[in-house]
Amino acid sequence: MDLARRHLPAAARGLAATVAVVLATVLLPAPAAPAATGVTVPRQFFGQHDSRPESWPRVTVGSVRLWDAGVTWRDIERTPGSYDWSRLDTLVRVARAKGAEITLTLGQTPTFRVAQPSTQRPGCGEAPTNPYCARYGAGATSMPNTNAWIAYVKEVAARYRGRIAALQVWNESNVPGFWSGTQAQMAELTYLAKRAVGSGMQIVSPSFVGRTNRSLISAYFAAKPHGQPVRNFFDKVGLSLYPAPTGTPETSTEDTFGPLKVVQRILKKYKVNKPIWNTEINYGLASGGTGAKPPTISADRQAAYVVRTYLLNADARIQRVFWYAWDLQSIGNTYLSTSSGSPTLAGKAVGLTASWVAKSRLKSCSRATKGATKGLFVCTLTYRGGVKRIYWNTHPTKRVKVTMPKTATYGISLYGKKTKIKGGSKKYVDYRPLLVRSKK
Repeated sequence: MDLARRHLPAAARGLAATVAVVLATVLLPAPAAPAATGVTVPRQFFGQHDSRPESWPRVTVGSVRLWDAGVTWRDIERTPGSYDWSRLDTLVRVARAKGAEITLTLGQTPTFRVAQPSTQRPGCGEAPTNPYCARYGAGATSMPNTNAWIAYVKEVAARYRGRIAALQVWNESNVPGFWSGTQAQMAELTYLAKRAVGSGMQIVSPSFVGRTNRSLISAYFAAKPHGQPVRNFFDKVGLSLYPAPTGTPETSTEDTFGPLKVVQRILKKYKVNKPIWNTEINYGLASGGTGAKPPTISADRQAAYVVRTYLLNADARIQRVFWYAWDLQSIGNTYLSTSSGSPTLAGKAVGLTASWVAKSRLKSCSRATKGATKGLFVCTLTYRGGVKRIYWNTHPTKRVKVTMPKTATYGISLYGKKTKIKGGSKKYVDYRPLLVRSKK
């Protein structure tokens, strides 16, 4: 307490206290306006994979992830210290010309860079029946020599800073075909990549397939390279949110024991509060992309899955969604292009979804859990002209009857067809998303 104030008479001290309270009230800053709810979906949210520079997707593409595109570490460093950047230069040039943000995945290990050659696993070409074979060739999944790793990452950062926005440390490090080291070693590679890059490029954690090998996911996020939590050394969390082979967009992001919810609980346990990027998504995958052929689904259902995927990921505050893939149809059952490169109905659905969320704010997506409309999803967006509501039913065959908003004006179908809708009327909704505009 101030000595001068201590010697004031009691009445004066009371008056001083009153004045202080009044002044504090007057001088306090005005309370901040409440934060706007919901999320605005940027163009970069709509991501794709494309393996060839000449087959650029003929749909909305805001970002690309370069993986399975012939630009892994072992594709670029063919002999020690010699780097061939020609293919990566072309892919980067094409993507930038199209206005797409670029993410490069850094692995796999060149055979001559394996830290312990005696422990490297054979390539799947030589040992196709080995469940732990390296999909990119002998040694590709191994822990590299750390000095070689640092040198390579520095070369990438120096060459592409300002052109490539983000570097992902590794692909799916909880899948044996891509990584055979420990998660502590993967955390060490993350630490070294962050130090090698410095500023100017974002670091994305190695991606993890959320539906499998979850103990390995926990082991990575629990790691403390050089005594610091691994979360300190990446800017985004990379996840492959493939659901089970018979799964749907809802089982990927909404179910309590689905891949997103499970990994979010792991992240919370280890205090990882970083944005999530869905670095790979498709449907029908068996055994992580190998094994049985994915079950076939109709073109309508493929298109519906695309719309539902992007909306639910946006509602979950996932910042990027990279569809796997535009021109690769070896896994998954939702194809965005034909063999000639033309967009399928599912491919067109990417642009349709982008148009639905453009210049709008996604407030929420909610699901009815009981009653006649059980399973009905409604995503609500606001825009300058009013409200957009996107409806679909998760039941694979049943339709539900939905009362339209009283101020409804028209709807847009999965096929982009626009029809008038009478306010307060009833519409049947099935698995195919329907957008309805209304004044409020």
